[in-house]
Amino acid sequence: MFDYKCSFNAPWSFRKLYYLFNSSNSVNIRGKISDLEYLWECLSDNILQVEKLVIACCPRPAKPHKGKSMTEEQIVFKQACLGGGNLHSWLKWWSYGWLLAEYGETPIFEYTMRSYGRADIFCPVNKIIVECGDTASAKVNVSLSGDLAESFVIVPYQSSIIENYAMANPCRTLVAFIFSKNNNI
Repeated sequence: MFDYKCSFNAPWSFRKLYYLFNSSNSVNIRGKISDLEYLWECLSDNILQVEKLVIACCPRPAKPHKGKSMTEEQIVFKQACLGGGNLHSWLKWWSYGWLLAEYGETPIFEYTMRSYGRADIFCPVNKIIVECGDTASAKVNVSLSGDLAESFVIVPYQSSIIENYAMANPCRTLVAFIFSKNNNI
């Protein structure tokens, strides 16, 4: 499990990237090691830049009462729960709340794009792709190489989620990383 307390400041190493994109410590990483090496080269050569973010976690909406319509917040939470397990769903829920608060744009869950595949969350106006949990590193290069996205955010699985999962108000903040093209070169 990704240790959100560890130092993820520059310079980036291959090992840091490996753990970021394989945050569950799975035996098999998603994608190819060569894609991860290429991403590392792009960061080392300042072609891409990455910034650490802290995302505030919003609470889970109250469960709907029998016989009553679901609120808009409950409908969004239900959408976040599609396409992944419990931890993945929580990451999507919190990322949705952060994107809505930060950019004022309603994000779209499970959005499919040609040449990219399906993104966990997409903001079409601000061109932000968000992937939660274990992710193939090639998605960073695919999303930023053309005009699909201006930013690629990865929200890794974090030990804080496991430690606080059963509490009434699970962890208060998450760490995410936003990749973008280096416009200064």
